[in-house]
Amino acid sequence: RHLQVIHNAPTTSVNAYSSHTGSDVPVDVVLSNGYLSNPCHRYLFGNLTKQTLNHYTRSIYSSYYGMPPMDVEHVTTETSNECLLFCANNILKISSGNLQFGAMTYVLDTQRMKERLFVGAWDAGLIVDMHQGSSIPLPPLGTVEHLLHLVQPHDAYMNARKPWNESAPCCDYAPSDVLNRWWVPGTPVPTTGFLWTHPFYEVMVAGNVLLPEDLLYMLAMFSGSSPADVREEGLWGSALGERVQRWLRDHNRPLIWGGGRSSSMLIDPLVGVVQHHVISDRERAVFQQHWSSLASSQRNFE
Repeated sequence: RHLQVIHNAPTTSVNAYSSHTGSDVPVDVVLSNGYLSNPCHRYLFGNLTKQTLNHYTRSIYSSYYGMPPMDVEHVTTETSNECLLFCANNILKISSGNLQFGAMTYVLDTQRMKERLFVGAWDAGLIVDMHQGSSIPLPPLGTVEHLLHLVQPHDAYMNARKPWNESAPCCDYAPSDVLNRWWVPGTPVPTTGFLWTHPFYEVMVAGNVLLPEDLLYMLAMFSGSSPADVREEGLWGSALGERVQRWLRDHNRPLIWGGGRSSSMLIDPLVGVVQHHVISDRERAVFQQHWSSLASSQRNFE
């Protein structure tokens, strides 16, 4: 119940089409809209194909979650609000969110939203695909306060062979990998099972995620792993980064900077909104100096 619930989405349209989903909404549009876009919103406004939305609504929403069938041919701005938004918890305590879905991490207010959240044992799309090719049953669902019954099915799916690739490595995941990461100082981010690509229990939001109301803070990438790495596209020193700073400052929410899965994390002093610490003028000046320096944007975040 104390794990962060996060939603990763692109920073820019370039980042969107290098990301796993290829359909989510860039941060400038999100901030203008004032909400996170679910798959029906994305389809309605041209970001998602009908084929993909059909997969979500039939294979996941209806067949797995038991929701009433949705008429994809007649989605409206009103009915699109009934779609679910895919989010995740942060079981690895990583500093970057799930970058395969985009380089901007929205950290949500779990306590405010807990009546609108339910939890799956793992990635719903992969569960459905792997269930069809194996004898593993579809797992039950839980809530953010009641999810211990999902540990066993999570373990089963994390150790299952991919039906579409029987030769792929599998079967080396154990829940202790996660617990060691939590409690043993210095434990690196584990990569067993599917922890490298899908390290989460999926958290679904019933209803819209409103911004800033449902937001705790945002986590931005300092830069990509390389100048050509648009999947982890960073915002440091950019005009878009300044827009994010202004929006969060105006709405009294913090901005955190990170540089990868296990990097240090930096509170943005130009945004502020930090309890129990008065940010000094010197701290702001040092930050601004590095923000304005092109050379600093090419250095390692650490």
